[in-house]
Amino acid sequence: MPKNYPLQSFLFILIILFSIKGFSQLSKKHYIPPLTSAAFGNANVEDQHIYLSTPSNSNIPYTIIPVGQPAVNYMTGIVSNAAPQQIPIGTGNGQLFIPSTQTSVVTNDRGYII
Repeated sequence: MPKNYPLQSFLFILIILFSIKGFSQLSKKHYIPPLTSAAFGNANVEDQHIYLSTPSNSNIPYTIIPVGQPAVNYMTGIVSNAAPQQIPIGTGNGQLFIPSTQTSVVTNDRGYII
């Protein structure tokens, strides 16, 4: 039975290319669920920011949607490789952080979609 090295090489390269594509982390939509902090101790929730960046040199529009909030609370802007953005989103428990007593409670009105 003759060996078919060109076909095996092609399949090997094809598998490698698909695996590289499968591990990419760039995405157009991101979901940030609500988080909790410790009830006691020095883990108090303080200033919160969302940092946005992109490898693209061109301007990319973004919209940050606070889950469960009306459209007037949406945050929009432009981000590029040369101009990353830092968006302040609050302090303490609120849209991003919930009290530790609600850790196992399902919430539908907290978190962000970017």
